[in-house]
Amino acid sequence: MNVSKLVEIYYAVDEFLIKFMPYMESHLLPTSDRKPTRTCSLTLSEIMTILIAFHVIGFRNFKLYYIHLQQFHSNDFCKLVSYSRFISLVQRTVVPFYFFSQSLSKTRTGCYFMDSTAIKVCNIKRAYAHKVFKTIASKGKTTTGWFYGIKLNLIVNDLGEIMNFSLTTGKSNDRWPVENLCKNLIGKVFADKGYLSKELFEKLMGKGIELITQ
Repeated sequence: MNVSKLVEIYYAVDEFLIKFMPYMESHLLPTSDRKPTRTCSLTLSEIMTILIAFHVIGFRNFKLYYIHLQQFHSNDFCKLVSYSRFISLVQRTVVPFYFFSQSLSKTRTGCYFMDSTAIKVCNIKRAYAHKVFKTIASKGKTTTGWFYGIKLNLIVNDLGEIMNFSLTTGKSNDRWPVENLCKNLIGKVFADKGYLSKELFEKLMGKGIELITQ
């Protein structure tokens, strides 16, 4: 992994968090004065950098990727924690990650591509016992078959920049989040036949968006 790329990602994340975290903390509900007894050697910026770099460099297995970091990039971070400890720290990044993704530059090119993909939370045979995503996960079906989980709905421009995204239940119709995904966009949106709808086409056309599903 190129160290300069790690530095580039870290700088972008850290600059964002310096401004965002005071705002986020000022809107949190008040808690007790008791302070956590266990501290973390990794900063939030480092945790987010590690997660982003995983997708940038193209590793397919996160555990092997983290072992790679421990072997070859331990000097690039303050102190890498164990793999299981790192996984438990990931939950801290959920809210900052959402706002960070929204802060990234988005070029309105007038040409966009939209699709959805299934995110499986467990094997469908164990769905009855799953508890973590119980309130939002559900059984759904894609072109590859049935699954249990949620759906990621995504729209990108022709430069590959993420314009917007949303998470819905596994059984939700792909057309439901479209209006929100296309908010503030003008131009052509290309999608598959799963988005075919005369009513949706007319609604979007009235907002300056031509939905092309051929």
